[in-house]
Amino acid sequence: AFEQADCITANGNFDKVIQSWRMLDFGGIKAQAQARQASCQPFLSAVEKEQSGEYANALYEFADLALSDSTAPSLVRASRGQIGSMFEAYQPSEMASMESCQKMPDIQSAGMIPQSEVRLPEVYFACANAYQAGGNDSEAFKLHKQLLVEYPNHVRASEAEKSILSNP
Repeated sequence: AFEQADCITANGNFDKVIQSWRMLDFGGIKAQAQARQASCQPFLSAVEKEQSGEYANALYEFADLALSDSTAPSLVRASRGQIGSMFEAYQPSEMASMESCQKMPDIQSAGMIPQSEVRLPEVYFACANAYQAGGNDSEAFKLHKQLLVEYPNHVRASEAEKSILSNP
């Protein structure tokens, strides 16, 4: 179950190993079960956040897992899949926060945004708005400018231009 990133089932199996009585623990099976169970917790937390509608927080947590060298390969794959699914299911504005937007360049460069050429202008715009709302006008300016440079004919380009002109 752990190799398929089914952490709920895996955690039940790990509980059995951890709670079972053993005279000898050959190969550190109990410690391995505890470590794998602990590695599932951030993934389950991200899933819970997504299910409760906290899309920006979920995206941030999935990105942490997907981009970490210390994450189990099965959880990296599952986290990358969740990120792709989120971009297909939700609008960038629903997933944009200052924190999640800090991860966007890495998410983008790792190829986790499906149909990125279609979605990136909206991601730039949503993140620029999140930064602006959070008081980080310099990051908002950069993203609005990036949208204008890379996608000058996009429907959001005129809004980005207005924002740049009103906040020089």
